[in-house]
Amino acid sequence: MQTKTDYPMLSTLIGGYLNQDMDMIADTVPEAVAAQAKILSEAEREAFRAEMTAFLATHGADADAVFHALYWFDFDPKDIGQTVAEFFDMVRAILASPDAYRRFEDQ
Repeated sequence: MQTKTDYPMLSTLIGGYLNQDMDMIADTVPEAVAAQAKILSEAEREAFRAEMTAFLATHGADADAVFHALYWFDFDPKDIGQTVAEFFDMVRAILASPDAYRRFEDQ
C-alpha cells in the first residue's frame, strides 16, 4: 500500500496548498498550484514531474482510486472535473510556467 510519504512533492501540494484553507492562498486550484510552483527550484520541479510519472506508472488504471484513498480529505481532482492524469497534466504545465495557470481557470 502506498502512503503519502511515497509522494512528498505531491503531498506538499495537497496538504500545503490544496487543503481546506486553500482560499487563504488562492481563489482556484490552478492558482494554488502556481503558488507552489513559483517557490520551487528547477530540481524540485523535476522531482515533482518524476513523482507524478511514477505515480501513474505504478497505479495505472487505479490511479484515481489510489489518489482518492491518499488525499480525499483535502483534495480530489474529480472536484474540478479532472482525472488524476488530467490533473497531473495541468500541474506539469504550471510547473513549466507558473503564469500558465490562467489558461486552466475556466475549465
